[in-house]
Amino acid sequence: MCDEEVAALVVDNGSGMCKAGFAGDDAPRAVFPSIVGRPRHQVRFSERHTLFKIKLTISSLFSEILNT
Repeated sequence: MCDEEVAALVVDNGSGMCKAGFAGDDAPRAVFPSIVGRPRHQVRFSERHTLFKIKLTISSLFSEILNT
């Protein structure tokens, strides 16, 4: 075993908002709406942009874990 500290990822998938961060932090690093399913109608550009930003935030959290 090595002496490196392992960071635990904490995800709170609430009914309205999803919060993610690392154990021991004072506040979540990412907060975004809980989204389940697909839109019934065509998604507007601004909504697509928001979903893309959420995806990037989640990806960066996992990248941070893998690089520590």
